[in-house]
Amino acid sequence: VGCVLVEHRDDDIDIEGNKDEKDQQIIIGSGFHPKAGYPHAEIFALFEACGYVPSGIEAAQTVVRQTSLSPLLSNDNNIDNNNNNEAATMMKTIDDLLKTYSSSSSEDNPSSGAETLFQNAFSNKNVTAYVTLEPCCHYGQTPPCALTFVKAGVDRVVVGYRDPNPKVDGGGVSLLQSEGIQVDLMGSMDVNVNVDVDVDVNVNVD
Repeated sequence: VGCVLVEHRDDDIDIEGNKDEKDQQIIIGSGFHPKAGYPHAEIFALFEACGYVPSGIEAAQTVVRQTSLSPLLSNDNNIDNNNNNEAATMMKTIDDLLKTYSSSSSEDNPSSGAETLFQNAFSNKNVTAYVTLEPCCHYGQTPPCALTFVKAGVDRVVVGYRDPNPKVDGGGVSLLQSEGIQVDLMGSMDVNVNVDVDVDVNVNVD
């Protein structure tokens, strides 16, 4: 599962001081879901877009490598010590971010971690999120990704595939649309059509 965040910049000024009316589309964050128990793709992309990590992709790759290393491999003298130190530093950063993001993750105290890290991050930007799978809308070890997009101020979400998980199954799309975020669901005859779901999405976004 992957996510790319794109900022649309209008009316840029070129090097000669002239106004450029062309929509400039800049990738500001990207990520994928590296492993169960760690943030989803959307959150790694947000980590990068908000400056918490240099690259959401590299951060997720670090999780994959560091959590899959066997004791024998991790003690191999042939592994570059500098790379090990850099990976250890990145893992600490990710674990610290995960701890903050997961804090008070419950329906009774919704997304305080998401607010701390991402509240109004895109308030002055026009940002579209491209996700291969519908953002989740339920509480697990972390707040719902759909709710985090709302908190960050994402303007539009393009969904590649509706999540068949009964805990989601259209609920992520429904939550985003209820908060005024444009959702384009790939494969629909009308990409702007509202998703008709019977999912009870009871998430406090205040």
